[in-house]
Amino acid sequence: MTKYIRLFKKGMYRFCMMFLLILISSGCNVKEIETQTQTETNNQYAVQEPEMTVIDGINYITEQGIKLKVTYPIISKDIADGNLVGTYMVNPVKLGNGLGEKDEMAYIVAGIIEWPSLYNDENIEKLEYTAYNASCIFDYSDMSENKYTKKQMDIKGETKTIYGNDENKLKLIIINELPTSDKAAYSYMQPEYVEIKSVIDDINKMIVGVHVYYMDGSEDSDYYRVESISKSDISRIQIYRL
Repeated sequence: MTKYIRLFKKGMYRFCMMFLLILISSGCNVKEIETQTQTETNNQYAVQEPEMTVIDGINYITEQGIKLKVTYPIISKDIADGNLVGTYMVNPVKLGNGLGEKDEMAYIVAGIIEWPSLYNDENIEKLEYTAYNASCIFDYSDMSENKYTKKQMDIKGETKTIYGNDENKLKLIIINELPTSDKAAYSYMQPEYVEIKSVIDDINKMIVGVHVYYMDGSEDSDYYRVESISKSDISRIQIYRL
């Protein structure tokens, strides 16, 4: 009986991960279709279907574009419920790699927000932050923004460790590849509202995992979902604890 239960659990885990992959892939396809209907884009622009891989026992999605390859971890969490932690001003900054180039078919744009402090307990030894399910990554506040303004990028989501509480120590980078437009008025890029929408879509589907280490040797894991309050800008977000 134990063997059958084990096989059943293993089968259910595989089913859940495949279902999650389908949902994430569908979101990527919808984003691409909506972008192409809002501006006339280069008809040759196409991206590969997202692929799921396993690295060190962790499931990842890889999105391969023309100029951007991004790999991020995925996790299955029930996001229907959650307790509101707070509403935060996040001071968004847009980074680009210059004007679009009509013949290059794609360009990269990154949005950076200041990650709000969620932990102020003096008994915390360290925190490990991981962004799941979207092309988002955490980085340290003193990072060089130049690392996200290159014309070709290969990004892999990584866990970032900070010591003590997390006040003003992290930034969240949301990075996307978009097709160039044939509109010279937009410098062959997408209109700003299209770029912002791609950022909001990623923020809204992201799950944040935080592993907490306390001074007394105990540990805990927390998970959060993030939601942009506005559909037209990302200056304010709400964070829910799952």
